[in-house]
Amino acid sequence: MRIAIGSLLCGCIISCTSPNPEYVAPPDQGGIVFLDGGAEPGDLAGAHDHHDGGAHDLAGGAPGASDLSTAPMCSGSARTCVVTRSGSVIAQSCSGNTPITRECPFGTTGGDGASCEGGWCRPPTSNGTTSCDTGGPLESVCSAPPNGPPEFSCQPFVIDPAHGNAEWWCAVAANAGAGGAGASCKQGSDCHTGFCASNGRCFWACQTDGDCPVFGMHCNPVSIDVEGVSVNASSCAQ
Repeated sequence: MRIAIGSLLCGCIISCTSPNPEYVAPPDQGGIVFLDGGAEPGDLAGAHDHHDGGAHDLAGGAPGASDLSTAPMCSGSARTCVVTRSGSVIAQSCSGNTPITRECPFGTTGGDGASCEGGWCRPPTSNGTTSCDTGGPLESVCSAPPNGPPEFSCQPFVIDPAHGNAEWWCAVAANAGAGGAGASCKQGSDCHTGFCASNGRCFWACQTDGDCPVFGMHCNPVSIDVEGVSVNASSCAQ
């Protein structure tokens, strides 16, 4: 079950998948954790009116960073929905005792509609939740009107972790203005879409070479890490 938090949090309320240096130990699997130390059972469907434009709230020294940098590492396989003071909704998991976080994408550039359920990011609950899966993910579906270019991106949402299956929906890009199709990257935060693919290039969903924004690029199979799950798709690169 998802719980709307727009009226619940009033300002309490992190999209790439990345290590979280300011982990908050979950009270139980799937519960909501607040960065002020409180906890509430259940899941999130956030319709909140604040967003600072990127998945940087938990990065050291970044705007909105909390005071929990010395919090303990995680353990086990628990997944948790987390709410930050800046207004972001996070899906938080554990991999090798290291907390992994993904800022669940917003549905509008106004910063609302981010959704988390059972410790997994879910498609945003606003902007009409436009699918960008047309026989496979396709970035251009989200970069054409009326879906909000250039801020939007075709984003994956895991539905079958055991087999690496995901649904794809248009949502606000994790790092609007960062590396575009085929740009060299080392981590998700280097990329507009929020995902650095297995080929070391920024992920840009495509089905054929003609879907790539630059002539001469090729659409080839890659894998991306989505909340600790390896998801296969095709991406543009030189």
